[in-house]
Amino acid sequence: MKKGGARRNKVSEVDQEQLHLVTYVKSQGVTAAFNLGKYSKTVLAQHAVSAPDLSDQLGLLQGLANVSTELAMKYSDLKAAVTETVRQFPDVKAKFTQSQQATLNGDLASSLLVLLNHARRLKDPKRYQEACSKATAQQEARLGQIRALLVGSSAKKKKKKKKQPASPPASPATSVKTEDLLAIHVPRSPATSAAWQKPI
Repeated sequence: MKKGGARRNKVSEVDQEQLHLVTYVKSQGVTAAFNLGKYSKTVLAQHAVSAPDLSDQLGLLQGLANVSTELAMKYSDLKAAVTETVRQFPDVKAKFTQSQQATLNGDLASSLLVLLNHARRLKDPKRYQEACSKATAQQEARLGQIRALLVGSSAKKKKKKKKQPASPPASPATSVKTEDLLAIHVPRSPATSAAWQKPI
């Protein structure tokens, strides 16, 4: 990266043994699972937030927030999670076209990465307002819930930091434990666009 370029925050390691999307698929059902609307390869990280499609993924994002309160994960971790989920639910793969199936795990991981990127944008008041300006009242309420996942987490961290007295240098950070990833009940979201099912 050139000097003066954008600074990328370090993403915490995730416990691969605990990271999975099985409960998400069970709750949504194979047909509805991974129907990411425009986030199925159509929306890129540098594009504007797609308010309707992002709001439809509230349940998925709530589950992922149990793993990373900052909604920040590595592509490799997401791909491994998708791969394991598809292995356990072959019908998830079967609903996509043959050409999509060849690169499905990586493509879904990429889509989830962009989804998380756009969700994190809502933490910024200005970007949040921009996203809400293109949303219906119901979608705006969901975007508010997604933003609360990030703002609430940040507020808790600051409060904890204030209360803690000065202490010796912390030991090396341990892996983020993700035993509860999507272990909560994920509410069934409304039917979303089946963009993934259309041949590219």
